[in-house]
Amino acid sequence: MVVPYGLLHGPTTYLIGKIPDRDQEPVFYRLDRMIEARIAERPGLPPDDWDPDAWLARSFGIWREEHHEIVLRVAPSAAARARQWRFHPGQTFEDDGDKLLVRFRAGGLREVAEHLFTWGGDIRIEAPEELRAVMRERVLLALGSV
Repeated sequence: MVVPYGLLHGPTTYLIGKIPDRDQEPVFYRLDRMIEARIAERPGLPPDDWDPDAWLARSFGIWREEHHEIVLRVAPSAAARARQWRFHPGQTFEDDGDKLLVRFRAGGLREVAEHLFTWGGDIRIEAPEELRAVMRERVLLALGSV
C-alpha cells in the first residue's frame, strides 16, 4: 500500500507517495509503470503539515541529492520564456544587463543538465562547476564520445 502525497507532472508523471508505518521519506513512483493498481481497504492521507513545494525544493525533478547553488544565465532571446518557466520552487530572477540570471538551490545535477538541453543553447551554466562537469559528460555521451 502507498499513501498518495501528490503528483509531479513532466515528460513522465510520478506519484509522490509513502508506505505507511515505515520511517522513510516519500518516494516517486512512475504512473506509466503501475499495473493492477487498486484502492486499499485502509485509508491514508499525508500529514496536515505536508508541503509538497518544500519537499520538492530539495530536488530537481525526481532527483534528490546534495544541494548546490545553481546559477544559469539566459540569453536575451529566451529571457521572456524563462520568466514564464518554473525551473524550481525556490527560483529567483535577476536582471543582468540584457540577460537574465536564474538562481536556485537544488540537487539533481544530471536532471538539471538534461533539462538544459531543451533550451537549445539559450542558457549558460554560471555555477556550480559540478553542474558544468555533468553537462560535459552528458554532451559527450550524446556525441558517443564516452
